[in-house]
Amino acid sequence: MRYYKNKDRFVPSGTSILLKPYLAQWASNCAVDYIKDGIEYCGNEVYELPDFTKARTAFKRESMEAADYGTYIHTMCQYSLENDLELESPHEMTNDFMKGLWKWKEKHKVKVICMEKELVGEWYGGRLDLVCLLDGVVTIVDFKTGKGSYYDSWKYQVSGYRALWNKLVVANSMATFRGHRDKLIAYIDKRIIQTHGILKFNKEKKTKGYSTNYKCFDEYKATRPKVDGKRVNGKVETEKYTRTWTDDLRVFNDLVRLWWSTNTGVEI
Repeated sequence: MRYYKNKDRFVPSGTSILLKPYLAQWASNCAVDYIKDGIEYCGNEVYELPDFTKARTAFKRESMEAADYGTYIHTMCQYSLENDLELESPHEMTNDFMKGLWKWKEKHKVKVICMEKELVGEWYGGRLDLVCLLDGVVTIVDFKTGKGSYYDSWKYQVSGYRALWNKLVVANSMATFRGHRDKLIAYIDKRIIQTHGILKFNKEKKTKGYSTNYKCFDEYKATRPKVDGKRVNGKVETEKYTRTWTDDLRVFNDLVRLWWSTNTGVEI
């Protein structure tokens, strides 16, 4: 659990507020992989078995290693973008990620406004990976590493950070340019976040190596059960629909209210 200091009290980080994804299958896979990798054979006979006690906590070690690597990639991205320098690494996966970052940066003419920016609001705080001009538009970009698809919690988190950034920009500019309407509007226009997305470093190796993909979440297609759908082969029919970032923000705000109510008894 991470907290930020806001005047006379602490507020939780955006990541602390989010519901954690269901990882039971992943944890089971970690234990199985640990056992599988630890078995030693002599011919066709098992020579030695792994420590089954350590197999029970293999997911914890895997999680810590993933978090450490995620921090490492964040640091590499920051150094590369802030210094306008394409980085190389002897580690195949990291090298592919840095190539992917640079191709994305060149394609979208990315210009850094700030990185690792700490924001603290009335009810939550967070640290922004990157605020930049992306194709000339002020954008928040969050870096994620992992396998599989995008977690829903990622989209909620970035929508909350976008809303907080814009709220603070307006509040600070109102105080700075009080009575100067034209300057106020010009200042806000240059700093207000207009779009956001996630740059994902995929840790699953494909034919061409490890890929890097950017996805905008201003508006996107999602799947939901049909309200009047039929059950087919034990499953309810689904349908596609369009979500916007304000839908994700509404979910994030509900989670903020739930956190405060659950952990402090405070209604917001």
